[in-house]
Amino acid sequence: MNADVQNSGFLILKIIDQNDRVLRESEKIMSDMTEAPVSWKKAPDLRRETGSVRLRFEFKKATVYSFAEKN
Repeated sequence: MNADVQNSGFLILKIIDQNDRVLRESEKIMSDMTEAPVSWKKAPDLRRETGSVRLRFEFKKATVYSFAEKN
């Protein structure tokens, strides 16, 4: 992920299901990132999920420039 986070800002990613239920949440990001992996509070093993999942970006005083999923 590439992101800029200003002073007193933050960025959190959440993986949510079709019913907006949070399946996984990232650690809070409080500084700039360049080509950095996202750290998850619990490893996101989504193999048992039968429906689609989405990413929700929650942030304050932050700009996300890119995000890529890697296996």
